[in-house]
Amino acid sequence: MEDNIRTVQNFKKMSSEEIAEVQKKSLVGQGVYAGVTMEYWKKKA
Repeated sequence: MEDNIRTVQNFKKMSSEEIAEVQKKSLVGQGVYAGVTMEYWKKKA
């Protein structure tokens, strides 16, 4: 619970530029994995 409170206290709203960058990355698929690639991290555990 303390971590949650600390996160909220330090929260900063994203700027329009930051939001646009996240949207751009999601559209072109940067850092977005699907299928087998998305599940690979489970094999490391």
